[in-house]
Amino acid sequence: SPPVALLRLRLAAPRPDGAPVTAQVCAAGACQSLVLSAAWPVYLVPVALDPAALLLVELRSPTFAAGGRQLGVQISAAGLVGAQ
Repeated sequence: SPPVALLRLRLAAPRPDGAPVTAQVCAAGACQSLVLSAAWPVYLVPVALDPAALLLVELRSPTFAAGGRQLGVQISAAGLVGAQ
């Protein structure tokens, strides 16, 4: 089986109405749903690694309009934690 690492994400999704937001994190052909709020927790998402390929990560979320812009999720930090 391929080595597994943890994708470490520090995310927030503040909304004017304070409602939580369901976002999807997709990497290595798999997606996981996360419920985000205005707080800044760290999420750990397991990903299967292919040493011969780049790891592409996609973050999908609903957006809202503010100040003439479409806004979604805020990302403070992202990284990989040890392959196993």
